[in-house]
Amino acid sequence: MTESPPFYPGGRVQIAQPVGIHFFEPRYRWLVQRTTAPAGPGMFCYCTQVPEVGDVAFLCQMHNCQIAPDGRANVNVKPVSRCRLLST
Repeated sequence: MTESPPFYPGGRVQIAQPVGIHFFEPRYRWLVQRTTAPAGPGMFCYCTQVPEVGDVAFLCQMHNCQIAPDGRANVNVKPVSRCRLLST
C-alpha cells in the first residue's frame, strides 16, 4: 500500500495516457516537491472528483518535471493504476 498526497483537478484521465499539468498553487507545489524528492513516494493520487473515503482514483507517476525557482512546475502525469481512497 502506498500513501500519497491527493490531487483534485477534476477532469478525466485514462490508464497509460499521459497528460500535461501546470502546478502553480502552493499545495500542489508541495505535492510536486514531495512526490519528486529522493525519499518521496514517486507517485501521487489523482482524483477526478472531490475526494471521499472509498472513491476510486488513479495512482500517477510524474515525468519530465520542469520546476521553476518559485516551485511552479510543468509535469507530464501518467496514470498507472486505479486505487481506492482509504483516507482523505
